[in-house]
Amino acid sequence: PLVTEHIETIVTRFYKNLEHENSLMEIIHDHSSVDRLKKTLTIHIQEMFSGVIDEAFLEKRIRIAHVHLRIGLLPKWYLGAFQDLLLSMLTIFENALSDEEYRRSVKAVTKILNIEQQIVLEAFEDEHARLRRLDEES
Repeated sequence: PLVTEHIETIVTRFYKNLEHENSLMEIIHDHSSVDRLKKTLTIHIQEMFSGVIDEAFLEKRIRIAHVHLRIGLLPKWYLGAFQDLLLSMLTIFENALSDEEYRRSVKAVTKILNIEQQIVLEAFEDEHARLRRLDEES
């Protein structure tokens, strides 16, 4: 519930931090806009915390990986982005929860973010390998 309650703050901070990296801002401006991506990220985060991991959830993460590869977003930026999301959430938790609630929330959130990263990075790697094979066959 705290993530949903503070989703706008989390997403705003996320894109504010991206402004410090010119190469990321170029990718954003070449392929989308910050406003559009803020809406997408808001939905994405809410889906991560919905408690539902089904075929549609997995397919969406695979599409994300393929898009990131196509537009040239390296895995290091994806991982860094998740670190930023985690830090935002931890700050919110520190201010709102008791020590025991904080510990439980940290465990839950790190598990959710880790599963998300595993799915997307595996799909990224699989698609990258597939594209390399196609290039070699050509």
